[in-house]
Amino acid sequence: SVKRATFEQFMESIRKWYSSIPCNITDRNQNEQFYQSLLYALLVALGADVWAEESTSNGRMDIVLKMTDAIYIIEFKYDKSAEEAVSQIVDKNYAMRFSSDSRPVYAVGLNIDKNQRSIDDWTINKIEQVVFQNCTGISTVEIPNSIKSINLYAFSGCENITHVISKIETPFNIDEWVFKDISSDATLQVPNGTISNYQDCRGWLNHF
Repeated sequence: SVKRATFEQFMESIRKWYSSIPCNITDRNQNEQFYQSLLYALLVALGADVWAEESTSNGRMDIVLKMTDAIYIIEFKYDKSAEEAVSQIVDKNYAMRFSSDSRPVYAVGLNIDKNQRSIDDWTINKIEQVVFQNCTGISTVEIPNSIKSINLYAFSGCENITHVISKIETPFNIDEWVFKDISSDATLQVPNGTISNYQDCRGWLNHF
């Protein structure tokens, strides 16, 4: 996509910039916060609408970059993986902070390699928003496999929901409020062979 191609160019520029920093500087500052602060300072210097260590009820976001057409939640990891960084954004539902914003929200994971002293792995995923709180006109809900997180009160108060079809093949933890106060007779349908995975994840079976 155009969005990903543009971000790839941006990440390649950041990677080269990190690589240009003399090793005698980075050797004394080998940690996640050092690279986070460098990127934050750069974005501030460029005049971007950027925030660091933004607090939520579940933790703090390393960097939030707000563009005119999108919001990027950036999480750093040091000698781990970009996927782990994105998982933290999704698992802690950081995107909930921007649920009232019409702009799409993207989770960006960056991993810093200790030996390279630069980004060796990064990934970007769009966080889909599903919000129907207090909607009484819904009886059946189908959640596609592409969904990576569900907002805190997504279906809370939808008292006429009687059937939830989740097509998510690898379920993730959700808050117990997601399906609060739906019909007491509601049923949950999940992909074949995944019921035990749903049982192991927080929040899915609280109201079924």
